[in-house]
Amino acid sequence: MLLKDPHMFGYCCTQLIDVFQEQNGIHRFDRGRKLDMVRIRAAQLRPAAIEEADPERRIAGGPSARPRRRAPGGIGSARW
Repeated sequence: MLLKDPHMFGYCCTQLIDVFQEQNGIHRFDRGRKLDMVRIRAAQLRPAAIEEADPERRIAGGPSARPRRRAPGGIGSARW
């Protein structure tokens, strides 16, 4: 939904892990996976509406040029 809005330039996920009073993180309280990480990654790599309308705004080299950050022990690592 956000990617379709040409006036949306970014978003921030502020709660990665569930806590006692809120359960809207992408990981459960015990740090176990709650969502499909492959599906989340695919959504994050999709170009935004502004990038589709103006290809000059895209990151040079496309999605593969974006920095890749990984948890020290892999996605979903308990140490992360």
